Amino acid sequence: MKYKSSATPEKKQKQINNMTWDLYFMIQYYRRLQNKGINEEHLLASNDNVVRFLMKSVIDVNNSADMNIVKKYLLPKDYELLEIYTKTFCRTDKRCYQGESWTPDYTNKLIKYYEDILLS
Repeated sequence: MKYKSSATPEKKQKQINNMTWDLYFMIQYYRRLQNKGINEEHLLASNDNVVRFLMKSVIDVNNSADMNIVKKYLLPKDYELLEIYTKTFCRTDKRCYQGESWTPDYTNKLIKYYEDILLS
């Protein structure tokens, strides 16, 4: 999203940190929306254009009963890949972050692994 492979290692680290917190923030906000009470309202205020666009898109797609709404956010070739994926794979297992293996130790290992890749 906001990562430049040509940046200095220090800038790369800041970019990774920014992206990580943006993603965390969006996931937490989206989860709150899913679990909010009927008389609750949540406000998202951000000056970050990418965060605003992604959150509007996620909410738009989530509020629609029609999966075809995703087409307006994806390139045609990417939408074709999404269709292939959804027809081919039916996940019945829990994702890692929903299970018991999602521990601080595990997340620290993931952070180290991806930082090694992105910062080299």
